[in-house]
Amino acid sequence: MDSTTPTQQFYDAFETAYSHFNTRLFFNELPPVIFTITRKLKCMGYFSPERWTSNAGENCHEIAINPTYIANNTLIEVLQTLAHEAVHCWQTSSGKPSRNGYHNKEWAEKMESIGLMPSDTGQPEGKKTGQNMSDYPIQEGAFLEACRALLKDKQFSLPWLDRQAKPAIQKPIPNWLENSNEEGSSEFELLLTTMAELLPGVVLEEEPQVYNTKTKYTCEGCQLNVWGKTNLNLSCDDCDTKLEPQGV
Repeated sequence: MDSTTPTQQFYDAFETAYSHFNTRLFFNELPPVIFTITRKLKCMGYFSPERWTSNAGENCHEIAINPTYIANNTLIEVLQTLAHEAVHCWQTSSGKPSRNGYHNKEWAEKMESIGLMPSDTGQPEGKKTGQNMSDYPIQEGAFLEACRALLKDKQFSLPWLDRQAKPAIQKPIPNWLENSNEEGSSEFELLLTTMAELLPGVVLEEEPQVYNTKTKYTCEGCQLNVWGKTNLNLSCDDCDTKLEPQGV
């Protein structure tokens, strides 16, 4: 019986994949990092250099993962996010990153070397450098081979998912990769499966609806708008007119 805590189980999965990629893709040049959770909107993850410090005066990089999108994303998209941020980590430690998070030529070349094609659109022929960048797997590239090895050895398992998952932030999947299922590759089939589907026991909830607690009141004379709680008694002094609630 697994005696580790849910926290350990969750973070161990990313430590395992990070260590595997470090060996297979980065020749063990990646330094240790601290994994954290973020719930930043429209963001699968990010890298933050030397975000942490210790009592001994040592600094450590951070890779943040957003659990609210993981459940509805495919396994390959989750692993792409990790590898993408790992390249930022490599560049900070062994290269020359640009300021303000710009994805420069050195970053793009390293991405290609590990088997991920940088693209600002996530599609072929996209720009390879820029501020906001996506990527897609290179056919028969090192990244896909590393993923297959990770799954074949059954090293990677993410046993915990956010129940209130948001819709997936999808990276376009090349047609050749989608069609690879026809070859009967169990690893490719797993890579194209959503994380929720990989865990049969998972039951996701609908994201809680956020209700607007303020009511809009409008003067029919000058179109003055005021927002406030429901059932307020308001009037416009200029028009000597009562403000009427809208949408009630």
